Amino acid sequence: LGGTWCGQVTVNQAVGSSNEVFIALRPLSAAPLTVAITSPIGTGYASSSQTFQVALGGGLLPDNVEFFNGNTLIGTANNSSFTWFTGQLPEGSYSVTARATLGTRTAVSPPVTVIVDHTLPTVISRTPFPGGLGGTGTAIQAVFSEAILASSLTDASVVLKVAGVAVARSLALSGDGRTLTITPSAVLPVPAEVNVTFGFSSTAITDLARNALVYPATAWTWTTSLWSPIGGPVEGTLKLGASYPNMTLGADGQPLVSFAAQQPNVTSALLDLYVRRFDGANWQNVGGPLSALTGPGVFGYDQSSVFCSSLAMDTSGNPVVIWQELTEANQTQYAYYVRRFNAATASWDALGPNGGKLPGSYPNACESAPPLLIDSSGRVVVAYTDLSGLLVKRFDGTSWVGLGPDDGNLGRLDFGGFSMALGNDGNPVLVGNEQNGFAHLKRYNGSTWDNVGPYGGKLRSAGVTVGKPTLILDASGNPLLVSGTVSVPYGSGVTTQDVTVFRYSGTDWQELGPRAANYGVAFGHEAVVALDADGNPVLAYLGAVVNGYNLYVKRFTNSSWQGVGSDSGVVGVAGTGRLLLRLGSAGKLVLGFNGSYTNTSTITVIRSP
Repeated sequence: LGGTWCGQVTVNQAVGSSNEVFIALRPLSAAPLTVAITSPIGTGYASSSQTFQVALGGGLLPDNVEFFNGNTLIGTANNSSFTWFTGQLPEGSYSVTARATLGTRTAVSPPVTVIVDHTLPTVISRTPFPGGLGGTGTAIQAVFSEAILASSLTDASVVLKVAGVAVARSLALSGDGRTLTITPSAVLPVPAEVNVTFGFSSTAITDLARNALVYPATAWTWTTSLWSPIGGPVEGTLKLGASYPNMTLGADGQPLVSFAAQQPNVTSALLDLYVRRFDGANWQNVGGPLSALTGPGVFGYDQSSVFCSSLAMDTSGNPVVIWQELTEANQTQYAYYVRRFNAATASWDALGPNGGKLPGSYPNACESAPPLLIDSSGRVVVAYTDLSGLLVKRFDGTSWVGLGPDDGNLGRLDFGGFSMALGNDGNPVLVGNEQNGFAHLKRYNGSTWDNVGPYGGKLRSAGVTVGKPTLILDASGNPLLVSGTVSVPYGSGVTTQDVTVFRYSGTDWQELGPRAANYGVAFGHEAVVALDADGNPVLAYLGAVVNGYNLYVKRFTNSSWQGVGSDSGVVGVAGTGRLLLRLGSAGKLVLGFNGSYTNTSTITVIRSP
């Protein structure tokens, strides 16, 4: 029989009859019984529980349903819904089927997979890096440790703010569910502080099993810039951030950075030297960490501690590095070491005897990075200080030979810092500070050192004291020198701190354009100069602002300094560490610096627009 049949039941009593009661009779079909799990479909993800929905063919309702994990009964329901509590189950994959009973008939569903996952998702990386810079075209992305539930990405769970005000944005999740891309609806202003926050509790981002995302302790805040970041932080995941950085560029225009940092999983606070190269996608180690000394070392640890460094590329494309290191456990003597990277063995070879140790020692940590240059014949030239003064030496393939009288000793020219460049003839030009605050410039003529300019080679500017000079040579071989300057204008009684660029005309020194004021609270902060592709000087310096320092980059054109990338030249917020400016490929400038004012133990490298 088919269809629905209705019967009438009447109960008669002496005083009357009952109301009519209709009973619907549902004849059972003779067709085979079928059952399917309709939720989850295919694969479900569970942390604490998983709810199943089942359906019988023809819209029939079961008498009861049993659920099995493999051959093990996990529960029974007398309707089409069942919740399996998974909080105490080990993580893993489970195969679940439903067996439905209707009358005397039974049916078993095809299996579905349930992934039990109790692990909380985490944030693996964020771009732009927290506390760093983000170019206006830089993708805003977060990478997670596992796939994220798309429906948990809402207006409340992902908030983008510019200068503290929420702005419209769109969200896109990658195919594997692990990369979130946040796209602002409008181009972000420059410069501006940008912040991304993720929701909590009911607005939390979750994984597929609805485990809430564990948020990093560091806020995701950065400063917009027209400059583009080159990779993330150079130091990566090293335990103790980076210090004493220096930078050069490879033949491909990609930067290499040397810096001191603490090794991962090491309890001591001692620093090794690292060299890392950007390969176009990530920062990669060049060889292993460098430390010249072994044995008891400082504080009884196995190594000494590394300080400032410099590096350059030789004519074969191999990096050469110089660094300063403590030589005794009592921390009273320092020495310099030079090594060249051997690509064939992926290790660092010493230049000269004693592990590449340069002659002499010094009782203080370096105030300036020791210059290291490669001359036109491929020879390594270095300048460094020891107890007797400032030394300049060249490696002849076997040992270090002093340039000039007294085995290359120029005397005490290192007060506050020194810098060196190579002239068109391949001979070094060097500037060092004297204790009276005058910068003293000398040029090596092949046998001795000549003073450059009047006043016995001393750069004199009325009422000005020069500190930490940086020296480069223009296309004609004329020196350009940039330095922080402290001056007391006549009659004012007021001390000002500026950045000043001097050019040697061949007979005397001239200031280039107006000084860049607001140099900074600390006179020791560095300013650097480089030449762009057209030979114009480009200046990078720090300017004090409320609660920090702005990083400025300006180009000298038409007798004045013009901002690079913006009218003001502001690149973003920086710390108080070193500035490193180089001319890269396609005329792009490459700038490296210690990170934000609140996180100086990181190194950021960016490329000009």
